[in-house]
Amino acid sequence: MNAITQSRLRMGIVPFCRPVAGHLTVSLLLVTLCSGLLVASAVAQMPPPVATQEAQPPIVEPPVLTGTPALPIELSGLDLETRDHVQLSATFYPGFQHQDTIPIILLHDYKGSRLDFEELARDLVAKGYALMMPDLRGHGESTTQRIQHPRTGAIIETEIDADDFGPADFQKMRALDMQVLRRYLIEQNNAGKLNLNRLVLVGAGTGANIAMEWTITDWMSAPNYPGIKQSCDVKGIALLSPNWSARGFRPMEAVQHPVLQDHVAIFIGVGKQGSGSSDADRILRMLRGPTARGESEDNRIQLFEYDTAKQAEELTKDPRIPFSDHLVQFINSQVVEGFPEAAWVEHHTSSTRPAE
Repeated sequence: MNAITQSRLRMGIVPFCRPVAGHLTVSLLLVTLCSGLLVASAVAQMPPPVATQEAQPPIVEPPVLTGTPALPIELSGLDLETRDHVQLSATFYPGFQHQDTIPIILLHDYKGSRLDFEELARDLVAKGYALMMPDLRGHGESTTQRIQHPRTGAIIETEIDADDFGPADFQKMRALDMQVLRRYLIEQNNAGKLNLNRLVLVGAGTGANIAMEWTITDWMSAPNYPGIKQSCDVKGIALLSPNWSARGFRPMEAVQHPVLQDHVAIFIGVGKQGSGSSDADRILRMLRGPTARGESEDNRIQLFEYDTAKQAEELTKDPRIPFSDHLVQFINSQVVEGFPEAAWVEHHTSSTRPAE
């Protein structure tokens, strides 16, 4: 039993996903809370050139990877058509570790596109990860929606633009866009090309809010049974300058949810000279609940503050900021080591996942 699992059990937390009878299954809503227990530990300091980390995780050496990154696959049109017939465009980079490949979904900020992550993608692809880089609806090349003409019944194409979005449209990014991206990754998983059971989300700005809320959807939406894997795939999320007041999202509800407070690993990256620092600090404090800042024992929730005014995806573009190295360290220590039970398993293909 690893340190993270031991810490969770001491705190009276029963994980939603756990192996039963040889299969990864879920026992939804089995969270028991204990009172009167306060976990305290000294804060270790890590002083990289442009970042400070309030609690240094154990250094986990990355595995030696052998293989050649595959060429990217460009997806569009019917490849990624959502339930409301928005046609997403995305770039998918296959990994080269087969069932050991960790998939990562990169979620851009409002008014951004998948091109914002080009520099980060180069680093991660070379390390063997499988990457899904979508243009979320109304952004980049994802601006086509097929609708039925109310009088003639003919299918016509209409343009959508994020400038015209209301709160419900942003929620469709979380519900419907993520649903169709997961469907594609299920196909890759069941072909033995990646391990969806160790899914990692990286979100910048509004993308961070999508990552938080969809992680909750992923864990709470559908039960798992022996041989039927339907949920609890997200094991780690990286939030770059998450917004406290993102339009269409409910960050206060998200950060108080037990899935985020007690179960998945969370990386928060922010430029400490910018305005995003206060939002990141507020989110960090609420994620830890009653535990004061700096007292997290298992380092499951980590804060990286970079000595810059840059925020969101800009943190991934500055060569002076070792964001990629920190992300890989986080994945190795908190996702790979933190969830040793998250082995490859075939996923239920008929599950369309709810769009709550």
